[in-house]
Amino acid sequence: MKLILKTILKYYLKYIVKLVLLIHRPIVIAVAGSTNKTFMREEIIRALKEQGIEAGGGGKSFNTEIGLPLAILNLPSGYNSYKDWLPAVLKAPFYIFKLKFPKVLVLEFG
Repeated sequence: MKLILKTILKYYLKYIVKLVLLIHRPIVIAVAGSTNKTFMREEIIRALKEQGIEAGGGGKSFNTEIGLPLAILNLPSGYNSYKDWLPAVLKAPFYIFKLKFPKVLVLEFG
């Protein structure tokens, strides 16, 4: 049952994020590697904000199939609790029509 719900969640978030990226068209900067991805992502975001560019990329180092959509939508993870996933699942569709979406997304890939 857990595997089925995880698969449904993964595809649900995937399609929401595709719509969000299609509508808002942000510039995506990908940070990849074996070490210091989170530090580099935070430093790139800080440098862009110092230049006056609206940048975002999630608060934690989410870099999995479920975590990356959460980072794009800036939503919290429910981790292993079904009741904690409910707010994230319900908030996700509202990001399609969000007015203040970052112009630049800095994401880390694992």
